[in-house]
Amino acid sequence: MSSKKKTYKIGLVDADLLCNGTRHPNLALLKLAGYFRDNGFVRQTTHSDTKGVSTYELLTNKSNFEQLHNLDHIYVSCVFSFTLDDPPLLLTTLMSDKRLKRKVHMGGTGSYANLSVENGFAEKREEDMHRLENDVFLSKFENKSGTKGIDMRTQMPDYHLYDEFVSVMENVKSSAKYYKDYKEYSIGFLTRGCFRRCPFCVNKLERKAMPYSNLNDFLDQERDEKGRLVRPYIYLWDDNFLASPYWEPLLDELIATGRPFQFRQGLDERLLAQNRRGEDMARKLANANYHGDFIFAFDNWFDRKLIEKALKMAEVDFIESLDDGVSQGASNYSGGQKQRLQLARSILAKRDFYLFDDCFSALDMNTEAKVKENLKSLKENSSMLIVSQRISTIMDADEIIVLDEGEIIDKGSHDYLNENCKIYREIVSSQIDRSKDLLYDNEESSNYVLDTSYLKKTAGGK
Repeated sequence: MSSKKKTYKIGLVDADLLCNGTRHPNLALLKLAGYFRDNGFVRQTTHSDTKGVSTYELLTNKSNFEQLHNLDHIYVSCVFSFTLDDPPLLLTTLMSDKRLKRKVHMGGTGSYANLSVENGFAEKREEDMHRLENDVFLSKFENKSGTKGIDMRTQMPDYHLYDEFVSVMENVKSSAKYYKDYKEYSIGFLTRGCFRRCPFCVNKLERKAMPYSNLNDFLDQERDEKGRLVRPYIYLWDDNFLASPYWEPLLDELIATGRPFQFRQGLDERLLAQNRRGEDMARKLANANYHGDFIFAFDNWFDRKLIEKALKMAEVDFIESLDDGVSQGASNYSGGQKQRLQLARSILAKRDFYLFDDCFSALDMNTEAKVKENLKSLKENSSMLIVSQRISTIMDADEIIVLDEGEIIDKGSHDYLNENCKIYREIVSSQIDRSKDLLYDNEESSNYVLDTSYLKKTAGGK
C-alpha cells in the first residue's frame, strides 16, 4: 500500500492590514500564496471543502482563533513599525501563546526599519531579505525553475489571496474603489535599491538600483467572461527606478504593454533635473500611459539645509505635519499649503530662469508678501517671470507686460502703466474695491501692513 501523502495547513497574516495601516496588498504574502498554489495547495475560504488537501489562507482578526492550533505554519509580514507599537489582536494572540508562537515565521521591515546601523540594522536587513528563500519548510517544495525553495524575484503572486476579505469589507466601506489596489493591479518590483542613502530609509546601506523581477513574473493575464483584463493596471514598488542604468528598456517594456502604470514609491525628481538623460526620461514618461498623478520624491538627504531654506522661503510653516504623510492628490492640505510646497520644490531646483504661473493665487495677502520678499534673493542669479491676474502679485516687478486677448498692449513699471495704460488702470481700480491689497513698506521696517491708500492714490481715488 502506498503511504498517504502528508498535507499542510498554512496561515498568512498581513499585520499592517489588521490595524488599518495599509490599503494595498502585501506583495511578499501574495508571492507566498502563489508559491503554495503552484505546489498544489488550495486557498482556504469560509465555505470551501478542502478535506484531504494542503491549504493556505489569509488570517484576520475575524478568523476562528480556536482553529489556529490546527495550522502547521503561520507566516506573518509586518512592513510598518507603528503596527508593532500597538499590535492587532491576532498578532498579540499568536505571539502570546507559546504553542502558536513556535509556528510563526515573522518577517518584514516593521521590526527593524527604525534601527540605526550601529544598532544592528545591517544584520537585520540582510536576514530579512533572504528569510523566505532560506526557510526550511518552503525548501520542501519547488519553484518554477525546478529548484527547491521560493524564488521571490520570479514568483508569480496569487492575486486572489485577499478576495474573501475584500468581498466582506466592501459591504462596510462606502466607496467601491476603496479596495481597488487589491482587485485591479498587477504589482511588483522591476528594480530594487537606491543610491541616496537617506538615514531614515530601509535602503540606507544601498549604493545602486539594479534589475529585480522581469515584468512577466508579476504581470497578471487573467480575463473575465467578456475577455477583459481583470487587472488592467500596473503599480510598481521600485525604490528608485530612474537610478537604474536599465531604466530605459524597462520603461519601454512597461509602455509596450499598453496598460496604465504608476510608480508608487515616487520618481526621483533630482534625476529628471540633473541627469544627462533627464529630458529623455521626462519625455518618455510624459508620453506614456501613466496612471494617475506623477509622484515625485527623493530630495537628497545631504541637502537638508537647502531643503529647509527652500521651505522657509516659501513660508512653509507646517513642516511638522508633513510627517503625517500626504494623501492622494494632497487632499489633506489646503490650496495655499500645496502652492507653498510647490514653490519650495521649484526654489530647490536652482534654475537660471523661473516661471511662476499663477503660483500665488491661493495664498492670503500676508503670506504672499512674505514669500515675494523671500524670493528677492533669487534675483541675484536668476530671472523670474510671474503670470498673475492679481495686481499685488506683480506691481513691484521690474517690468510688467499687459496682455489683452493674447496681444501685448503695453509694458513698463507699475507707475508708468497706471498712468498710461487704460486697461491696467481699470484692473487696479477694480481690485481695490474687492480686496485689501497688501503692500510692503521698504523704507520704514520689515513689517507687513494692510494699506490700500497707495493703490487708491495711483488710481486717482481718495
